[in-house]
Formats: sequence, C-alpha cells, structure tokens
Amino acid sequence: MPAVSTPHLLKRGDGFYFRRNVPRPLVSQFGCKTIKFSLKTKDRQIAKMRCRLLANIFDELIRGLEHMPDISKEQVRQIVRDYFVREWQEANDAHWCIVRDNQLDIEDELADIQEGEKQLRERLSRHQFSKDVKETALKLVDERGLAPSLSSEQMAQVCDGIVRAMIQHRHILAAKLRGDAEKAYPTDPLFSGIEDPGLPDLQMANPAGNSQAQEKGGLGHAIEQYLNDMTFRKFGQKGIEDKRRSLNWAIELLGGPGRNVGSITPDEVRDVRNIIQRLPKSFTTKKEYKGKRLREIVELPNIVPVDAETATKQFGALKSFLKWAEDEGFFVGKASPAVTVSIKKGKKSTRPRYPFSAEQLNALFSSPVYTGCASAARRSTPGEQIIKDSKYWVPLVGITTGMRLGEICQLLVSDIKVADKLVSIDVCKSEDDGADGNDKRLKTSSSEREL
Repeated sequence: MPAVSTPHLLKRGDGFYFRRNVPRPLVSQFGCKTIKFSLKTKDRQIAKMRCRLLANIFDELIRGLEHMPDISKEQVRQIVRDYFVREWQEANDAHWCIVRDNQLDIEDELADIQEGEKQLRERLSRHQFSKDVKETALKLVDERGLAPSLSSEQMAQVCDGIVRAMIQHRHILAAKLRGDAEKAYPTDPLFSGIEDPGLPDLQMANPAGNSQAQEKGGLGHAIEQYLNDMTFRKFGQKGIEDKRRSLNWAIELLGGPGRNVGSITPDEVRDVRNIIQRLPKSFTTKKEYKGKRLREIVELPNIVPVDAETATKQFGALKSFLKWAEDEGFFVGKASPAVTVSIKKGKKSTRPRYPFSAEQLNALFSSPVYTGCASAARRSTPGEQIIKDSKYWVPLVGITTGMRLGEICQLLVSDIKVADKLVSIDVCKSEDDGADGNDKRLKTSSSEREL
C-alpha cells in the first residue's frame, strides 16, 4: 500500500516544517501569502501529528475570519480618536505636574517636548513605527475584539493615527507651558471636533474599584463627597483638581476606594506622608514610571524626590480631607488620624522672583500687540491693527495697579467706579455667590479693596 503524504508537511534537511498558503481574500489580514514555521522535531511521526493539529487550527481560524464582518474606515478612525482623548488627558496631566514643580526649568521642558515632536513628525513622514507604537496599536484593536479582522493596511493606519495623536499631545503641552491657551487645541484634522477632556478623573485611575467607591463609608465615596463640598463652597476648580490628584494617591496607598475611612490609623497616614516625600519630581509625565504602583516607584534607584514645599502641599490635601471627615463624623469619638502628622519645613525654593527689568518692559510694550499687528491670529507679526482685547489691557492694568492676574481677568464694567472725577477699581468677590453667572473669587478676605 503506497504511503499517504501529509498535507502541508515540508522537510528541509533534518527538520520538518508546516507550510500553508493563505487564501487570497485574507492575505491583507495576515500580511503575507504563505505561513511557514518549524515543527521543532526531526521525528517524522511527531512532525505528522503536529502538522495535522496545526492544519486543523488553521482551518478553524480561516473559517472564523471569513465570517467576520469587514472593519470600516470609520471604526479605524474612531479607535485613533479615542486614543487621542487619552493622549490629551496625559498632556493636561503633564502640564499640571510641570507647572507645580519649582525645580523644573520650563524652557528646558519646552525644548525637550519640541524636539520629541520633531522626531515624531520625521518618523511619520517615513511611516516608520517603533515597537512601542505597534504594541499600542495591537492593544487598542484587541480591546475592541478586532485584531484578527484588521488588515496589515488598516493596522498601519492605526499606527499612523497613534503617532499623529502623540504629536498633538506634544503640541498641546507646549502651548500650555508657553501660556498660549488659544493654541492648546489639536491642529490635526483627524481630531477635529474633540473637546478638551480635562484631567484623568479619580475613577479612571481605579477602574477595578468603581463599585466599591460607591459603598457608604468607603474612602472613594467619602472623597467625592468632600470634593463636592469644596465645589459647593466655591473652592476654585484648579484647587479642586490639585486635591483630587493627591487624594487619588492616598486611595492607592490606603487600600483602595472601598477602605473604611473610620479605620484609618495615624501610622498609615505617616506611611502615606513618607511615600509622598519620596516620590520623584513630575513622575506622572515620565514613561519609566507608567504602570507602576507608588510603592514600587519610590524603591527605584537614582530618584530625585520632590522638594519639601511640594510634598507639604500634596500631603496637605489628605490632612484637609481627614479633618473634614472628622467634622462629618467618620471618626466616632476620635480625632483625625492626621492631627499629629506633618512634614518638616524644608528650605524654601532658592530661585528668587525678580521684577521685570526696564528692558523687558520696553520689549513687552513696544511689541506688535501695542504698536500694531497683522491680525487677531498673528499678534506677534507687525502690522496696522491694534486690537484692544484682554491681551492688550491685562498687562496695562497689571503694571498700573499691581493687581493679581486672576483679579484682572474677572473685572466687570461695574467694578470701575467714578467719584469726584477720580476713577477707581473695586476689587471684590460676587455678592450673590455667582448666581448671575459672574462667579468672582478672591485669594483671601483681605484681598477685597479699592484701588
């Protein structure tokens, strides 16, 4: 009886290989016309068994792919747009950290960001995608159950979109660091229509604990109550986000959002304080710390920790929350566990704050904003237009009165008073808590004055 050959079994030298042609309609999904790899044996019988097993698996895969719906361009586009929202949140997150770190040089950070954007644009122009980009693309499509159905061309489109999102991340972050809020938006048409998502929220950082966070008495739920209370008391949004970020770290270090607030001990609060003091500067903006727990990060070598002033502010959010929890009755018959815990004051920042020099003031007030610009969109280009908007008036009011930036920006026409031919500015907060839509705040009660 003649020997029956085993389909798709190939012998080369002493080894055996599995070889199978990919059906023509599915070549784009596989990215090749033929599948071939070693069966890792020199024994013919073992090779036959492995070859039959692989052939069956391959046949099942082909049948599954043939019945899968085609992936539309819109689905690929939506994958990339959703990824960009995360990148925008990370850019906001990075800006939040950088501007609060007194030891960072903004100009150095800007130079690094712009160099990174330049390199990404070069890679995009050559369609060269790094290993990290390809892995991110696979993860994104796998999250939606689309990986087997995606053609090599569609995967390349996802990679292309990821790099474009990374470029926009750097563009937005650079604009924010320069203080140019008008340009802190995506310029790539692929991401048009997407609104600023703000900072990553508390629930995003603890997805597994969302249900627990709603448990009455749970730490996550109590923190949300506290932040809502701060909002109701007209605490500034910037301050709310600062507190949220620091309290998010406390949730991780104290056992998760379901932790009972009343069971938190002073020793645990000291542990949180010690870790906050050891955290590296701007760690949320650096890739080497991504995905790591706080306790892992502080054990890494060659860490440059935050300064005492920053650590005090971050730990202060937890102390403030625990005092609020004491007042709300979370600690029955006990004081806040943070009442005896503090951070020793370190040396204040050695970087002095100098006033503008005469040369700097001359440069500012002889710029095209005051001498004439090309248009509203080209304020730094000399021209014939003098546009008397906030960019024109805020520096003038500031140098004339010495008012804080926030005080100037919330001025109303009704705040300008005229009495006996003398003009004055009434620096005040809203009398009706912002019920008329003009929610004006002051830094302290003593800030209320007439200039």
